[in-house]
Amino acid sequence: MKWLRTSDPDRLYAAGAPKHCDEDKKMRVFVKRYKVGVSLKSIVFSLSIILGTVLPGWPQAFAQTPDFGPNVYIFDPSMPNATIQSTLTSLANEAQFSTNRYAVLFMPGTYSVQSEVGYYESVAGLGQSPQAVTINGYLTSNQTDSNGNLTDNFWRSLENVAINAPTTLQWGVSQGADFRRMYVNGPLQLTNTNCGEASGGFIADSVVTGNVNPCSQQQWPSPANLRRRQLRALLNRFRRSLHGGGKP
Repeated sequence: MKWLRTSDPDRLYAAGAPKHCDEDKKMRVFVKRYKVGVSLKSIVFSLSIILGTVLPGWPQAFAQTPDFGPNVYIFDPSMPNATIQSTLTSLANEAQFSTNRYAVLFMPGTYSVQSEVGYYESVAGLGQSPQAVTINGYLTSNQTDSNGNLTDNFWRSLENVAINAPTTLQWGVSQGADFRRMYVNGPLQLTNTNCGEASGGFIADSVVTGNVNPCSQQQWPSPANLRRRQLRALLNRFRRSLHGGGKP
């Protein structure tokens, strides 16, 4: 291995420099690592040339959206809102004891949709913050039974999305229904317009710019960073303090 001849102590010493010199040892290690890095880059470059010749379409194939199966839906802003709306409406009609499970994922962007979140449906934004995926409309859960109650609204979730609802956003659920890392621009109601009976849910890491009205909710764990004035009386409310937490 050849070494640069220089009188600059910050660069390599001439070959034959004292082996006990710490600076010399450090620079020798640096050069060895540099050469290994250059070699790896050369190998990767050569492989890309070979693959590009033998398999001309391989870069495009890796760039395509992966196939997560028939029950995972990935939306992006280039898709027509009518197509997205139709898919969401269909998923919202899933039966309570269905064996199907669905994941609905929104790429960063703005969407204009209005839909229920149905049974066994998990909806999530794929942005670094909730505001990266903005819904002008609503994603809600306020289905009622024959008595006008919401005590059967289980097994669904909504997270990492910002919602600009035209009116009060409703998330009327009864357990097994997470509402996490959300940004609600306006008020939030934890039941429906008629305050039908509902039986619990969960909020975490969320910002609600308006009041949160539980109305008939029976129990609702929520972090302490939801202001006390936002939550009116619940039959059973649990608040947990968060250390080191902040806005989503």
